[in-house]
Order: sequence, then C-alpha cells, then structure tokens
Amino acid sequence: MREQWRKWAQARRDRMTPEQLKEESAKARARKVAQRATPEGLEKHREQSRSWRKRNAEKVAKMRENEKLRKRERAAALRAERERDPEYIKAQELKKEKAKEKSRSACARYRERRKKRFAEDVAFSEDYKKKQKQYRENTKARLMADPEWQAKQAEKAARAARSTREPRPKTPLTEKEREERARWRREEKARAQRLLNAQKMIEQKAREAERAQPPSAPARQKFPIRKMGRLTALLKWHGR
Repeated sequence: MREQWRKWAQARRDRMTPEQLKEESAKARARKVAQRATPEGLEKHREQSRSWRKRNAEKVAKMRENEKLRKRERAAALRAERERDPEYIKAQELKKEKAKEKSRSACARYRERRKKRFAEDVAFSEDYKKKQKQYRENTKARLMADPEWQAKQAEKAARAARSTREPRPKTPLTEKEREERARWRREEKARAQRLLNAQKMIEQKAREAERAQPPSAPARQKFPIRKMGRLTALLKWHGR
C-alpha cells in the first residue's frame, strides 16, 4: 500500500508545474512547522524519527557515511583553497617557527630548573640517579627474559657475521651505469693529471727564478775574538 501511494504521489508531482511544486513544498513545510510548534507534535515527530531510524539502521549508517564523505570533501576543498593563498602559507610557516621556538625555550627552562635543583638538592639528585639506574637495569632484565628479543638479537648477530665472512654478490650494472662510471673515471683521471701538471709548472718556474738570480759573493770568514790575558790587558793602551 505504501509503495502504491509513493508511485501515485510521484505521478502527481510529475504532472505539476514548477510553480505548483513550489507551492506544495511551502504548504508541506508550513504543516511540519505547525505540527512541531506544539509539545505533542514535537514529541510525535521525535518518536516517528526514532522509530524510522530503528527500522532502517542500514540506511542511517549509509547516510552517516555519506555525510562524513561530504564533510571530508568540503574540508579538502577548503584546505586546498587555503594552501593556494600565499598569506596563509606565510602565516603557517610563522606559526610553526613560533611553536618550535616556544618548545625550545620550554625545554631550556626545564633543563635549567632541573640542573639548578640537582645542584641545590643533593638527596633529590641521588634519588634521581638511583631511579635511572634501576630503570636501565629493569629494562635490560626485561629484554634478557624475552625469548623473542633474544632470538632477534641472535639472528642479527648471525646476519652480521655472515655479511663479514661472505662477500656480497655483485649486481650486474646496466649500460647507463657503466657509462656513468667510465665517465667519472675519465674525469677523475683528467683532474689528477691537471693537478700534476700544475705542480710541475710551479716547480719549473721556481728553478728558473733561482737560475736567473746573480751569484752572490762568498761570505768573508770571521775569526773568533779571543779574550785578552791579564798581562796583555794591563799593557794595552786604553786611550789615557
């Protein structure tokens, strides 16, 4: 019966003009508003809504999923529009920099306060060190008692031993990689040859400059000044 009524209502709407459809929609909206204006009508509407949702759980779930998809699409469109705005990008970068600076300053203040407390409160410092040591020991004991962790460590050690003993298989190079390596070798060889030629040129210029200088006169031999004896010093004329 309900299905037949729906078909009849749809056929009736198809026969209406746009003006008649608008008028019928306004009348239906007015009836709904008038019905929900009274407490009895509002409670009846709520009861009908709860009953319909209870009977059509699958439709309600589908409606909620569609609404979530629409919200995500709207949010993605708004996000894309904001990301195209240079002012928004600049503001976001500034916001991130401020957040990083705030985090760094907070960490620095925390470290300073903790350092100060360690220096002032010896008992707290000793208790903190004991707790840290106990935490490390407990962590180590928990790992040593875990067979899965032990198996992973053994596998890692065996893999490391195999990698050191067995040479790694060489993968065949492609034509492009061989050309790149050959080009790199030629460039390195040419660079080394240029450095060697420059060094030889500097040494040759130094030798030519040394040969172009005039020969210097041999230095005169200086005899050592001997200390006078006592009698010679007394007999010597001192200008008096």
